[in-house]
Parts: sequence; structure tokens; C-alpha cells
Amino acid sequence: PPFLQDGALAALSVELPEVAALHEDYRRRAVLMSRLLAAAPRCRVVPPEGGMFVMLDIRATGLSAEAFARGLLDRERVAVLPCDGFGASAEGHLRISLGASDDRIAEAGARIVRYAQRLAQRPD
Repeated sequence: PPFLQDGALAALSVELPEVAALHEDYRRRAVLMSRLLAAAPRCRVVPPEGGMFVMLDIRATGLSAEAFARGLLDRERVAVLPCDGFGASAEGHLRISLGASDDRIAEAGARIVRYAQRLAQRPD
């Protein structure tokens, strides 16, 4: 309907301070999570160029993305999204949301690192 189009046009043509603040929140959280995950053995962080997700390449752990995600949820109570369904280039990656508070992001990052450290200590 035209009134929705008018609203969308206004939203896209006006710079709102709330949007700028949200961009800064996601940027800060991406830096925080990326720094934390850099300590995860056998994992490689793929920080976002924009957006609200950090990707974590877990292929070197020897687990599938789904197995890693299930183990992380069971052992550390952290939910992430396995990316295998996004195509071949995303296989072996996890998508980690930055939609929580900084404190929750920090706690989740620490738990992910702890889980990866536990996996790295197991015999191959």
C-alpha cells in the first residue's frame, strides 16, 4: 500500500540517531566477540564487514558444524547456527548472533572458547 511505501521511503532517506547507535552496538560487539574467539583452538574467526553475525570456521576441529553446535549447546548452553545449509562455501562454519547485550556476548564467547579448548585436548 502507498502509506507503507511512504513510510519505508522516509525510513531510508532520514538518518536516525537510533540507527547509528545500533550500528555502533553491533560493531562493538563484533570486535568483542572476534577478540574472544581468536583464542579458540582450531577455529578461525570471520568477523562481519557489517551486520549482526560473526562466523566461526570450525573445520579444523574435525567436527561438522552441526556436531559442534549440538555439543556446544549440550556442554556450554550456547546456541549457534550451523551454516551448512547456506551452501558449500559456508560448510563447517557457525553463525553467532550479536543481538545480545555485551555481557552476554562476552559470556557466550568465553563458553565457546572453553568448548573449543576441551575439543582440542581430546585425542585424535
